[in-house]
Amino acid sequence: MKRNKRIILILSLGLLVIIAIPKLAGILLYRNQRIKEFSGQKPRFNFRALELNREANDYKDKGNYPKAYLLYKKVIRKYPDSSAASSSLLRIACLKEESDWPEGELIIAYRKVIELYPDSFQAVSALESMRRLKPSEGKIPFYTKIINRYPDTKVAKVSLEKLKGELKKKIVFSREEEKFLSAYLYFVQGNYQKALPLYQLYLKDHPDSQITKGHYYYGLSALSFSEGKIEEAGRNIILAKTFLPPTKPLLELEEKIGKLSQIKSQLDKELAVYQEILRGNASPEKKSKAQYGIALFYLKKDDYQKASEELSKIVNNYPKSDYAPEALFKMALIQKENFGNRLKMEKIFETLMEGYPEHQRSFQALEIITKGGKD
Repeated sequence: MKRNKRIILILSLGLLVIIAIPKLAGILLYRNQRIKEFSGQKPRFNFRALELNREANDYKDKGNYPKAYLLYKKVIRKYPDSSAASSSLLRIACLKEESDWPEGELIIAYRKVIELYPDSFQAVSALESMRRLKPSEGKIPFYTKIINRYPDTKVAKVSLEKLKGELKKKIVFSREEEKFLSAYLYFVQGNYQKALPLYQLYLKDHPDSQITKGHYYYGLSALSFSEGKIEEAGRNIILAKTFLPPTKPLLELEEKIGKLSQIKSQLDKELAVYQEILRGNASPEKKSKAQYGIALFYLKKDDYQKASEELSKIVNNYPKSDYAPEALFKMALIQKENFGNRLKMEKIFETLMEGYPEHQRSFQALEIITKGGKD
């Protein structure tokens, strides 16, 4: 009797396995299929979120908006990082529009999609809906705000293309729009020298334009930074931050300025040490090394004229120093690479080869001359 029960139990379990395996395989296949349907971007998807989103869509199609709304909210609340969340947020905005919500509320709803998921396709759809709801706002200011608030995202790229499209259509802009557009196009190209005067003109008539002020000070900071005026760049980037959101380009420029400011501070300390050595009773070799350090300080600041003057002091005051041939070699290269004076370079190289014929730099100088000035 016991043996029969055992056999029946084994057979039952075997039958369950036979039935369960195909079903399980079907479920897994269906799951993978559903993920592939929704996964157009990254593999960071949540199957449950996708299913809830689909269920909400079904209720919406049937006209059961309250149930659809609650399910969309559930997706956003429980799975905010899933691909379905941006879709659910956009659907909520669409539901509100279909339910005749006030225009101001709809704009807030669509803006929320852009703010939370600016790099999604849903954000692009929300952008177009916002534009449709705000026809009175000029296209140029509208798309400009989007570009500056959400740089390096899908909505920013689409907005920039829209701006270019407006130009291709040859729409007649107002004089004020032309000023702003011209300044902005130079700004996004990084041509701050042309953008800044145009922004100044625009600010005369629109002194309260936050974006214009932010761009103006950012451009000043970028120009100062490129010219090595680190303190001035730092002051202007602080002003830019008061008018602009913390965008990636702004933060990156601020970080670069901060790093260079630290380097400059360190270099200033080193310069003070070198100057102290020159004023003291150190040996000629130590003084020549300090003098060479001063020359390098000005080279790092791209002050080539001052660097050449400091290098010449090594040749004149410490001709027997190991740094003298190095100084001549650098002086020659500065003449060619920074002042474009090939003849002066050759003359300095000749002085180097005559004074230090066995030095390695003399052989390199000869090679550069024979190769037509290429080192």
